[in-house]
Amino acid sequence: MTPSDSHLVVGWDAGQWQARRAPDRQADGAAWDTAVQVADSWGALPWLGLVSAIGVLLVAYANNSGRVLSDWAEPLLWAGLITMYVPTAVRLAWPGTPRHERIGLVSILGLGLFLAKLMYSPLYFTFHDEFAHWQTADTIVSTGRLFEENTLIPVSTFYPGLEIVTAAVVSVSGLSIFSAGVLVLGVTRIMFMVALYLLHEAVSGSGRVAGIATLLYMANPNFAFFDSQFGYESLALPLAGVILFAVVYRTSMPRLRRLGPTVIVLLGLAALVTTHHLTAQALTAFLVCWAAVAIVARTRDDGAGALTWTALLALVLILTWLAYVAAMTLAYLAPNFTGAFAELVRLVMRESTSRELFRASADLALPPLWERVTAFSSVILILLGLPVGLLAVWRGYRRSGIALTFGLIAATYPGTLALRLTQAGAESSNRSSELIFLAIGFVLAVAVVRWGLGGRKSLVRTGIFGVWATMIFLGGTIIGWGHYGRLPGAYLVSADQQSIEPQGVLAAQWARDVLGPSNRMAADRTNRLLMATYGGQRLVTGAYDAIDVAPIFMSPEIGDTERALLHEGNIRFIVVDKRLTTALPVTGVYFEAGEPDTNAHTSPLDPDALAKFDHLKQVNRVFDSGDIMVYDVTVLRQGGGE
Repeated sequence: MTPSDSHLVVGWDAGQWQARRAPDRQADGAAWDTAVQVADSWGALPWLGLVSAIGVLLVAYANNSGRVLSDWAEPLLWAGLITMYVPTAVRLAWPGTPRHERIGLVSILGLGLFLAKLMYSPLYFTFHDEFAHWQTADTIVSTGRLFEENTLIPVSTFYPGLEIVTAAVVSVSGLSIFSAGVLVLGVTRIMFMVALYLLHEAVSGSGRVAGIATLLYMANPNFAFFDSQFGYESLALPLAGVILFAVVYRTSMPRLRRLGPTVIVLLGLAALVTTHHLTAQALTAFLVCWAAVAIVARTRDDGAGALTWTALLALVLILTWLAYVAAMTLAYLAPNFTGAFAELVRLVMRESTSRELFRASADLALPPLWERVTAFSSVILILLGLPVGLLAVWRGYRRSGIALTFGLIAATYPGTLALRLTQAGAESSNRSSELIFLAIGFVLAVAVVRWGLGGRKSLVRTGIFGVWATMIFLGGTIIGWGHYGRLPGAYLVSADQQSIEPQGVLAAQWARDVLGPSNRMAADRTNRLLMATYGGQRLVTGAYDAIDVAPIFMSPEIGDTERALLHEGNIRFIVVDKRLTTALPVTGVYFEAGEPDTNAHTSPLDPDALAKFDHLKQVNRVFDSGDIMVYDVTVLRQGGGE
């Protein structure tokens, strides 16, 4: 067996690497210093890089086919993803694959899956959260100021790490915000893959475990699409990966050589805290758990004192940022957790029914049977593998505090699945996957290498592993990204990226050119995004202004309540989209959470309710594209227009 396949129980004692071969694995490879030697050739990396490029090409063709509503779009998408994933999985599992080839393989696969998302819209932003971060970046570029208002996702403006980096690239290169954002995310995606590989390698002492663990991490439901968008989490996760590796690496170094890793940890924590709230909190919780495990289990490999100080520093930075900059964060996050918990309690008490899995809206058909079967199968495969993996971690790595911490976190996976049965908890469960799979990937990889693949070259075992890993990957992708919006297609009502189309963009650009920027407007969920970014308008929202604009649209007439809302919001223009009357909202809301019948709409909006502005005196229709109309309602907010 080659050095890159060595299976070591790695510990730290007085700052030195202590590589102790597990008693039952002493023939599994060479010591750590030999394991990191670079082989003489790149092996299969060039060929597999070409295969991944073909996979990206298939995904690009699938997206083009989706735009013309071709029946071949979905099969081509899955063919492209499988083309990228399967050969890489097999090669990573194969004994004797050189270390640097494994690093190259995980980097190419990670970048390929990022490009798969980019192929959905290679020229402009379309995902919901991307518009909010685009607005913040545009403000930084144009004004040079931080923390300006953002009515789309108000809390995001207080975590401008991604936008600062993007704005710097724009200033230096002259690229557009979109192009600069793609460049930043592409580079950080590669950084993330390398950091994850090195982290798992340092913990396990095995390049094979590291490659498989990183591969399985990419099977988490959010990796391929959500974490590839222009959003703060897409930068925060790579930062967290680098910090964790630096913490592990620092404990392996002699005291006089710890300055470099220490600086990386300090700068990384500062950057992470100012980039994304949840990722920073999750990393801090991980460090606290790791320090506690190191103390309680008395492991000799972690440096519990240094870990404790690192965790305390992270906690202090988070609390300081919350207290002096981002005080609204807790109010923003709390409803998500309390709502999910309350709904789960009602479900257990049989006071409510569970949400219907896989169905985004009553108007949309369920995904094909094979997708539902694959999604359930991926969860079952993980659940079956976790006990085996936890036992393998305990037997091989009980001297390693971080390995035990991975095991503890992976054991919480079944609990996160319960949240998916609730409407409020489904998103929380989904968002946790990119964090918890860091541990799941490690635990499953240890089980696969220890008891699944073995040390001999076996085409049968490696092929079975490839099928197993691919099922988890495909199921995770299906779970994380529903049947709608996976590919470009026909317009859907309130369906985020599948509601972004030329008519809405042109209406917003018209507003900027003719009405001028910064007019106070009210609009539905989709047109709000477009008017705020392409249109440069000041949208009035419940999230930022504490004004629920939904009654202005949904009420059959403009009464005192609606006039009061217009006056309180100082709203000058109303954007009406007649297409809202044709279907239920895919996201559960037409405007935003808190509107009447949130996540429980049973019929589309009343056409007469949206048409009422045409019958009001002195209310002018200043724009009409056929579906989208803009009304000047200045007279209504002033009390006139009977």
